[in-house]
Amino acid sequence: MTTSSCAYLELKKIPNLQHIFFKIFFILSFFIVILLFLPWQQFAIGHGRVIAFSPTDRSHTVNSPISGRIKKWYVNEGMHVNKGEPVVTISDNDPNLLNRLDLEKNAVLQKVAAFEQSLKASERNLIRQKNLYLQGISSRRQYELAQIEYSKYQNDLAQARIDLINVNIKISRQKTQIIKAKVNGIFFRRLTGEASVVVQNGQALAEIIPDTNSRVVALMVDGNDIPFLKVGQIARIQFEGWPAIQSPGWPSLAVGTFGGRVKFIDPTDNGKGLFRVMISPIERWPSLTYLRQGVLANGWVQLGRVPVWFEIWRQINGFPPESVKNDEKFGAFRK
Repeated sequence: MTTSSCAYLELKKIPNLQHIFFKIFFILSFFIVILLFLPWQQFAIGHGRVIAFSPTDRSHTVNSPISGRIKKWYVNEGMHVNKGEPVVTISDNDPNLLNRLDLEKNAVLQKVAAFEQSLKASERNLIRQKNLYLQGISSRRQYELAQIEYSKYQNDLAQARIDLINVNIKISRQKTQIIKAKVNGIFFRRLTGEASVVVQNGQALAEIIPDTNSRVVALMVDGNDIPFLKVGQIARIQFEGWPAIQSPGWPSLAVGTFGGRVKFIDPTDNGKGLFRVMISPIERWPSLTYLRQGVLANGWVQLGRVPVWFEIWRQINGFPPESVKNDEKFGAFRK
């Protein structure tokens, strides 16, 4: 083959390569144009954890009703406790305090009885002095002194009864030395030791996580997205430890995520510009055995549906997402 023939063949290849290039470019451009007009689901992203919706079903603190020393723990961390089961026994620092309180109560009871008798006698004297004064036998001064005496015994009796109530409260607290669980749940954490540990009245001793199926996800959402969030909007949740493939713009393609609905939005932020959004389940979530309180989660609250090109344009210009309902169709975006 001559040199001129080889050069001719090389020249013949150039149009073929150009043709292939333009064909690929045309196909890619066609798919990109189609992609730009596909519907895109806008969303507000948040990060949070699983908690119980009712505050009474969250961490329950066991407090000491008296000041004293821990005598014995009946449960260890991780054990399940039922309502009414003993948790810990506390002994008073002064073993003779209860006896002295009983003596004090007896003294107050005697004082109450004495004031009651004095008040009755004073009442009879007041009636007598009043009759004598009306008959002109006794002076007005004697009648007024009888009134003052009667008022004094009324005040003394009222004060003695208050003292009796206070001493009964002290005795009741001292007798409440066995602290029992108030809820059914898992004994989560013991905050103090045993034996010689001294605790004060009202001090937290342990934490119990109540049994509950009322679970929600508390997402922390940026304040820029909060104006577009409303109660009832749909969300997709990805739990930590559950493999998932999430496509926020096309929720129908998501795998391993769980559906939820906005149940409550905090009226104010946490001091850092983040708002708490409660997401409740609208489908079956993992069982309580696996999805426990405290599991981390990511969430995407679904907002309006717009074309992909509009979402790209919005992101470039830094505009907020569209405030439209979830069921509004493609194209219903703000003009």
